[in-house]
Amino acid sequence: MKFFILKANREMPQPYMKNWFTKLDLRDAIMERHHNIARITNVDVELSQEGTFPDVISFPHFMVANDFSKILWAYEPGLIIKFIALFDKKNSRSQMYAMPIFERISCLAVESELNLDQSEIRRAVIEVEKVKGRTFFAIADVKNLYVVAELHLVESLLRRQIMGLSLQEVELC
Repeated sequence: MKFFILKANREMPQPYMKNWFTKLDLRDAIMERHHNIARITNVDVELSQEGTFPDVISFPHFMVANDFSKILWAYEPGLIIKFIALFDKKNSRSQMYAMPIFERISCLAVESELNLDQSEIRRAVIEVEKVKGRTFFAIADVKNLYVVAELHLVESLLRRQIMGLSLQEVELC
């Protein structure tokens, strides 16, 4: 059993979200409050002229392109997904993203290392018993959103050459 943190590749330009925070409240991006988010939300973005929309966006919230979301849905058909339509008006481009609402699990072991305000994980050590049988989830013990996926899901994503995906292996105890 192996798990990886999924995140956007820092070397790939991410779209700049112009009006995200006037459209969405990230406190609603949890299981208990997801009904406060519209099924589809339009967000204006700025993307560099030569840039393309990546398959993974991690800020301000974890979002994935259509092919990626289909893979997540295949592994968990009941996954709650909100859709975010990104519009780059300057370059006349748009892209639809899925914003999954992940189950958050308190699973970090005491061996994990966090920064002072507990917003970032420096070293992730997960208690296996708490995540057994899970394909993917979010870590509840930290302020920022950390999405974790099991090896089989990660392999499926890599076979499909998901653009802009970065992986960080998680230690288990």
